[in-house]
Amino acid sequence: GIAIPKVAVLTANEKIDEKMPATVDAANLAAMWAKGEIPGCILEGPMTMDVALSRDAAVHKGIDSRIAGEADLFIVPDIEAGNMVGKTLIYCAGAKMAGVILGADYPIIMTSRAENAEGKLNSIALAAAIAR
Repeated sequence: GIAIPKVAVLTANEKIDEKMPATVDAANLAAMWAKGEIPGCILEGPMTMDVALSRDAAVHKGIDSRIAGEADLFIVPDIEAGNMVGKTLIYCAGAKMAGVILGADYPIIMTSRAENAEGKLNSIALAAAIAR
């Protein structure tokens, strides 16, 4: 496992923009992390995918980030973005997947119809860990 995962809260823009609610949500999560309300990780957002995957992109954009180019986990703003990001990472980069929806009384496992056994097991393990 990863002792202290680096978590990127993904959005379409690195700046907080009231017209883009995902950026506000990402900033709120980052503020919660900064107050110690989300322990056990390093969390930053709002963050674009290029910055999450490339320190060079962060430097080019003038973004000071502890996790740029090193993100271990991505939090996405909605199921559509998650589906696209997840499948791109799986099929283009060989990433491992675990799908869980949060916000209900219990974690909800969410896998693709094409998910293999490993992906399903990863999702079950993640949901069990979250439920503790």
